[in-house]
Amino acid sequence: MMLVKQNSTKRVTFMASDPLIQTLKELEIKNYVGSKFPSWLEDPRFSSLVKVVLENCRKCVLLPGLGKLHSLKYLEIIQADEVKVVGGEFYKNADARAKETGFPKLEKLHFESMLNWEEWKLKAMPSLKLLESFDCKKLKAMPSDGWGLLESLLTLTISCCPKLTSLPEGLGQLKALQTLQIRDCKRLSSLFDGFEQLKSLCRLDIWDCPQIRSLPNLQLLTALERLSIQRCPLLTERLEKEKGEDWCKISHIPRIHIDGGVE
Repeated sequence: MMLVKQNSTKRVTFMASDPLIQTLKELEIKNYVGSKFPSWLEDPRFSSLVKVVLENCRKCVLLPGLGKLHSLKYLEIIQADEVKVVGGEFYKNADARAKETGFPKLEKLHFESMLNWEEWKLKAMPSLKLLESFDCKKLKAMPSDGWGLLESLLTLTISCCPKLTSLPEGLGQLKALQTLQIRDCKRLSSLFDGFEQLKSLCRLDIWDCPQIRSLPNLQLLTALERLSIQRCPLLTERLEKEKGEDWCKISHIPRIHIDGGVE
């Protein structure tokens, strides 16, 4: 693994001509203070990279075009405070209609503490299994389309997005999705139309979403085995066992956890 750190007193660099970069498997860049990521990050000689972590690169305005790193499986982006848009430059202009897509082998994509992130565009990532978004305080909306291009996605986690008010109907295109976790989205008032299309869903967690008033009818989701509702007072009342207005929507689920209780 190669670790590149930078602070106010010390800079660590290396030569892009170093033959070792062609066999490098893991790369971490932490505390980088530049406004633009170094161009060598997009060098095709890094094609052997399997894991990349970009952490505390608070001044960078754009994410590097890592989509053409064809061996990349794990990507974590943490504390990229100045990034407002995750779009074409990130996928390196990967076109969903083209034969070659960006991130062809990426399995895990993790965003965390992206304090100014406002806009998100999705493109095809055919191998992606895990997608996580944590603590993105200005993100007002999830992508409206492109979800059907994530044909292998198994787990989606959306956490601590206080400006998020709704979820796109396109999430219903995630035919392989098994786990959906929605946590600490204080303004989210509902899930989305077409929720019953998530035929592979096994687990649904909704925590700390006090504005959600009701659930869609989950009776058609025959694969759903676990439902966890925590600190969602409007839901708790409607889902009271055998008494709540919406109990019939969830009574078929084998494992139900509501505010610490087990039904």
